[in-house]
Amino acid sequence: MEHNHYYNDLTEESLISQYIYQDGQFNYVNPAFSNLFGYNREELLSNKIKLENLLLPESYSLALEVGIAFAQSEKPF
Repeated sequence: MEHNHYYNDLTEESLISQYIYQDGQFNYVNPAFSNLFGYNREELLSNKIKLENLLLPESYSLALEVGIAFAQSEKPF
């Protein structure tokens, strides 16, 4: 599918770090996210590194609030 390829290119080439974190594990990280935190993709996807260990406690709390609000919203973020 051409659309999937297009969106994959957008996330993989983006300078903005992007990730999918569900049930306490990373399911996807783009290169910008890996570079930001200094871990390679395999390390982040290995489930040995948790999001709460990468952020300050107050930043983690804010990330949770924003994530929950986004998940409950029907509007695009």
